[in-house]
Amino acid sequence: DSIGRWIFKRISNEELYALLKADGRQGDIFVQENRRNGLCSTMEPLYQHLRAHGKMAFLLAGVNMDQC
Repeated sequence: DSIGRWIFKRISNEELYALLKADGRQGDIFVQENRRNGLCSTMEPLYQHLRAHGKMAFLLAGVNMDQC
C-alpha cells in the first residue's frame, strides 16, 4: 500500500543507519525524537543538551526527514 510507515522504539527498523553508526565519534550524542514535534520543545533532551553546552547548530539526519 502507499501508506507511510512510522518508526517506533523497540522495532526492527529503529536502529541508526549502519554507515552513520560506523562513523560515530567519541563525544557524539544520540537523541531520539519521541513524537512528531520537530524537536522544537524546550523539554526535549536535544534542546536541553544544546543549551547546556552552548551549542548554536547541529546536524539532523534520519529517515522520514520530509515530515519535519
